[in-house]
Amino acid sequence: LKMVTKRNKKIKLTVGEQIGRAVIVLLLIAMCVAVIYPFMNMIAISLSDKYAIDRREVTISPVDFTARAYGMVAQNKYLWLAYGNTLFGCVIGTVLGVVLTAFAAYPMVFNNFGWNKVYSVFIPITMWFSAGSIPSFIVVNKLGLFDNHWALILTGLLSAFDIIVMRSFFAGVSKSIVEAAQIDGANDMLTLFVVVLPMSKAVIATIALWNFIAQWNSYMGPLLYIRTKEKYTLQLLLQEIVLNSALSDFSLGDNPQLISQEQVKNAILVFSILPTLIIYPFIQKYFSKGVTIGAVKG
Repeated sequence: LKMVTKRNKKIKLTVGEQIGRAVIVLLLIAMCVAVIYPFMNMIAISLSDKYAIDRREVTISPVDFTARAYGMVAQNKYLWLAYGNTLFGCVIGTVLGVVLTAFAAYPMVFNNFGWNKVYSVFIPITMWFSAGSIPSFIVVNKLGLFDNHWALILTGLLSAFDIIVMRSFFAGVSKSIVEAAQIDGANDMLTLFVVVLPMSKAVIATIALWNFIAQWNSYMGPLLYIRTKEKYTLQLLLQEIVLNSALSDFSLGDNPQLISQEQVKNAILVFSILPTLIIYPFIQKYFSKGVTIGAVKG
C-alpha cells in the first residue's frame, strides 16, 4: 500500500491534462450557476418588497424582506387541492408502479415459460414505438376515465426502462434460493414477495423514487385528461397561473398596492417545489445508484 501511494504521488499531470481539468471545472461551475441562479432569483423575488421588484433591484437575495406573498398563497384553496391531487397520484402511482414493475420483471428471470424470449423482446420495443397522445386520449375517453385522476395514474404505471432495470437486478439474485423456496412449496407470488423483493430493496427504492418524481412533474397527462379546476394537479395549476397569468383566485388583500403579481407567482413556484427541494438531498444517492443498478450484471 505504501509503495502504491508513493508511486501515485510521483505521477504528475501534463500541461494538456491540467488545462483539460481546468476547462471541465469551469464548465461545471458555469452549469451550476446556470441552474442555481434562477432558483435563488425566484426565492428572492417572492420574499422582496413590491417596490424593490418594480425597480429591478432584486437579484439573488431579498430586498426589504417580506413574506406577504406566502401568506396569501397559503390561504388559496385551489393550491391545497392541487397539492392533494398531486400527492394522491404520486403515492398510489408509485406503489402500483413498483408492484407491477416487479410482476413484469420476475418472469423474465425466474420463469422459463414458452414465450419468454418474445416477451423479453416485446418490452424494449415499447421504448421506441408508442401510439402517441391522440390514441391514448381516445382510449382514456372510451374507458370513461376522462377528467379522472385514475387516467393519470394508469397511463403512467409501467415503464420499459424500469422493467429492464429491475430485471437486471433480479438476475443477480441467487436462483438457488428461489429454487429452494419453490421446492418447499412456494408459488411464484409467494416467492416474489417473500424471497425476491426483500433482497431487492435497493432497486425497489430506486424505481419508487423514479415513479414518484415522474408523477410529481407530470404535465402532459393532466393537460390532456383533466378539465375540472378542483381536480387540477400542481403542474397544471402552475401552468395556468404562470403562463396565463390567472391570478383571479388569489386575492391581493385590502392593500393590493403592497404586493405584486410577480411576488405571488414566484411564491407559488417556490411553494410547489419546496417538497422536492427538501427531499432531494436525502434521495440523491438512490438516483445515482439507480443509474448503475444492473450495469455489470446480465
